[in-house]
Amino acid sequence: MIQNKKLVLINNEKVSKKENKYYCHNIDMKSIPEGLSKYFEVYTIVRKSKKHLSHEICTRKVNAASNIFTFLLNVFKTFKYKETDYLLISITPYTFFSYLLLFIFRKKTFIYLRSNGYEEYRAIFGLIGPLIYHFMYVTATFKSNIITCHKRLVKKKSDLVSPSQLNKQWFEKTKQASLDKPRLLYVGRIKVEKGIFSFLKIFKKIDFDTELSIVGNSNDIKKKQLKNEKKINFFENVFNP
Repeated sequence: MIQNKKLVLINNEKVSKKENKYYCHNIDMKSIPEGLSKYFEVYTIVRKSKKHLSHEICTRKVNAASNIFTFLLNVFKTFKYKETDYLLISITPYTFFSYLLLFIFRKKTFIYLRSNGYEEYRAIFGLIGPLIYHFMYVTATFKSNIITCHKRLVKKKSDLVSPSQLNKQWFEKTKQASLDKPRLLYVGRIKVEKGIFSFLKIFKKIDFDTELSIVGNSNDIKKKQLKNEKKINFFENVFNP
């Protein structure tokens, strides 16, 4: 790697801005640009959130767009930099159209695949969902270098990475686990495509003593169901400062 070589990170995630600082909910949105900034001069292009989010992103070269047009305009503006690579995080409509723009201008692109888009699009759009994702996947990976966190996510040649958000703080003040009954934990967004509601249907059928804790944020009306369920502990907005 060339120290201080420019890297434009294109991400579908949303960030908020407060007092010239940027914040996100997805911890990857924080760790990826911060980690890569050790080797590259990182420019991050993301979507703008109207809500104040929780994790401060300790990089300053962030461009947040309020719609797809300003998003693509921010991508186009980076073409003035020479010897610049582009890293697209996941395949979404925003990153897909960014790829088309990069392809037209013959830019070197990398795509980082973190989850199974076929399954997520099926959960959101039904039977047509995997077809939509497949079209974007085949097109976006045609001339891109692929990076993935699991080989099952891609059939093409790719580089495998093993990301981890664990640091030494995770191993401080540990406690002995209580083994009187099974205790399950879900941490993440309360969204249909994450599979949490499908899991709840299975959990309700368990007839032995167990407990489920859910930690996450959601605007989904279904979250009201969680607060009324027995054996389920629901914690919301626990990551907000």
